[in-house]
Amino acid sequence: ATHAPAPAPTARHVRADVLKRFWDLASEREEARIDACEGLVRDLSRASDGDGDGGGGADAKDARDSARASGRDDGNDDGNDGCDDAVTYALRRLTRGLSSGRGGARQGFALALSELARGATAKLTPGQALEALDANVAPITKSTKGSEIRDIFLGRLFGAGAVARALQGGGGGSDEERARCGGDVARRARAVAMEKMHLAEPAAACVIELKSSLGVELFGTVVEREPSIREWLSADCSEKGGAETVWLACELYDALPNSVREKITCVPMTTKKTSGKKAAKAGARGDGVDWSEMFTRTHLKKISNALLEASYTHPRMHSAWEMLIREASGAGGTITLWEVTCEEGLFVSGSHQRRFLGFRVFDALLNCAEVNEIPGLFSDNFVKCLLNNLSQPDNYLHECALDCLARIIKFASNKKTSADKKIAVIAALQRQGPTRFDQITKTNAVQDLVKSLDESEVAHYLDSLFEIVTAAPQRDTDVVGTAEELESALANGAGQRRRLWALEQMAGLTSMLSKDKQVQLVQFMMYHAFYRVKNGSKKGKSALPGHLRSSTLEEPAGAVRAACATRALAMLNANIRALRASSNKDASTDGKKSDVPDLLDETTSFCRALESDANIEMCDAIPSEYAEVRSDLFNALDACEKSKSEVSHKVMPLIRVLAVLQVTDWREYTPVLQDLPRCINELIAKKLKKKKDDDAPEAIDVLTDILLSLLAQPSALLRDVVEHTFKAVSGQVSKEGIQDMLRIVAGPEVGEGAGGDDDDDDNDNDVSLSARARFMTQTINQSITKHPS
Repeated sequence: ATHAPAPAPTARHVRADVLKRFWDLASEREEARIDACEGLVRDLSRASDGDGDGGGGADAKDARDSARASGRDDGNDDGNDGCDDAVTYALRRLTRGLSSGRGGARQGFALALSELARGATAKLTPGQALEALDANVAPITKSTKGSEIRDIFLGRLFGAGAVARALQGGGGGSDEERARCGGDVARRARAVAMEKMHLAEPAAACVIELKSSLGVELFGTVVEREPSIREWLSADCSEKGGAETVWLACELYDALPNSVREKITCVPMTTKKTSGKKAAKAGARGDGVDWSEMFTRTHLKKISNALLEASYTHPRMHSAWEMLIREASGAGGTITLWEVTCEEGLFVSGSHQRRFLGFRVFDALLNCAEVNEIPGLFSDNFVKCLLNNLSQPDNYLHECALDCLARIIKFASNKKTSADKKIAVIAALQRQGPTRFDQITKTNAVQDLVKSLDESEVAHYLDSLFEIVTAAPQRDTDVVGTAEELESALANGAGQRRRLWALEQMAGLTSMLSKDKQVQLVQFMMYHAFYRVKNGSKKGKSALPGHLRSSTLEEPAGAVRAACATRALAMLNANIRALRASSNKDASTDGKKSDVPDLLDETTSFCRALESDANIEMCDAIPSEYAEVRSDLFNALDACEKSKSEVSHKVMPLIRVLAVLQVTDWREYTPVLQDLPRCINELIAKKLKKKKDDDAPEAIDVLTDILLSLLAQPSALLRDVVEHTFKAVSGQVSKEGIQDMLRIVAGPEVGEGAGGDDDDDDNDNDVSLSARARFMTQTINQSITKHPS
């Protein structure tokens, strides 16, 4: 007689403490899942060994005995042949639970299934686990809902992955049995990838896990036997799902036979040199991907579209991207990868998901980039996208851009980040200008980064800026035209603007530099603004400091020299004011010496040293007749330094400023200076002797006239020094000098100087002098009191 099959064991046939294991397997805590898996394996091992009832109760034992007595136990239930009831129940429960979305059920049940299929208990095999999956995972029908379909596919995928992991360490029997089972796993993974694109990446991960479990040699055998894997690897990576093809081909490449490699288009062909056991020992690096060829522009353009399509994993980064980023640094392909796939791909796309991916790729590449690669990462399209989204709070990617900026700042502020990399990041952010980034983003990101540098890092940063200023700009290959047009494009191009930006940045660092570095900076600017090495100069001793000897300003240099001059004079003006503020502070405290260097004194001495060097010449040389005036000016300065006269120390800043300004424009300043040396020498004489000619003006009055004439000059530095010099010597102004100033203050009589247009310039000068003379008059009230008439 034919007997009906024995009923499958149910939950009432299993002890309560064993049932609890399944609930714990679904825990969201990884530790709880691992503990539950170990406990379940122990319980089922006892059942397999005949120790106790194996997790079942008396009802389970009676049911087994009754089934065997009546002949209804045929030993074949749910794909498991000859297993105890508890093991049978566990296998069915685990395979069905893989489709559950509760908590960590998939992860926990897949872990337990992998352990059971490994043969940890009941002598189960990976093949039997696959049969149980077929028997217990629900089929997909027309009435199956969308969410249920998703869960079923995920269950199949997690089950295949569990079996793939169970094949590790020789699990699954002989090599033939393991290879046959591995082929089955690969087919199932490929089928899921074909059905659902969003599951293609985890399906590929399942195949990569299979290779790790089987080893290179045995997996190569599986590839030769299984057409589904070969079709997947040779698929067109320009279509959807191409990123998985790229990832899979690269990760499996060392195990692939040459016949399969020849058909793969997403990886540059590398002929396999070893086979058999030698191939297994060679490992991934021996016959793996040639990453230097992988990161060529030509090849990256082939797979670029596949990588762009991988943005469907938003907000997570696809594993293909992670692999390429990991390998790019060692292969020297960081910049090529960035330019082809991001700068020319993700950031020119209108897709928010792709731009979001671009920000994430930037963050990953920045953390592994070399110093020379960092400027390339801050490319035009990336910076433009970053600035646009930072400046518009309503933009979809505003929060992402804020996060990207925060990551940049964190990277540059990290103590583990080298000074070179910090400087490279700061320089890249300031490429459009020292403050433009902060102005657009309405943040102080760049300023805060600069302030975070310590003294040694700032000095290192300054040296890097020196190199930017002196180096010739790169020619733009896209610009065509005549020789004159090319020169004009070079002189006004991005490279030249970067040199000018570096000069601006130098000036902003002044307050953060040590005394020595401040002196180096002002010397650098003065030298490159007004001096150069003579052609055919002989080698030997030079007045040039060491940091300037190899610092040759390359052409085009016109705009750079002008910018150096402007920045040098601005530095001197700021330094003079800082010295005054510091001296006032010292006078009101304990008289401690100031930490502010006297850059004006250093600059004057530097100019004198350069002009005494036969190998150095001025860019705009002073004629010999005017050079005598300059020599007299320096002699007067020397006399002031030696003199103990109070007046001498008060006029020394004026002499130094004029000595510097004469270099900037000798045509404008030399005529004004002709009488100054004689006037200074008379002022510092021990006894001021009255000249026989009573009409001859006194030296102090001559100095006053010179000061009044200098006030008309456009130099803010000169006007500031003139005003303070006059304050210092105003007490010695004579009666005649005061009357001259009052005459200027009163201005021309009504009707005078109104004869025509030719007097317009003179009138303007009179107005300027009048305004300055009023200031002077306020400073000499005490002198006026002494001369009431």
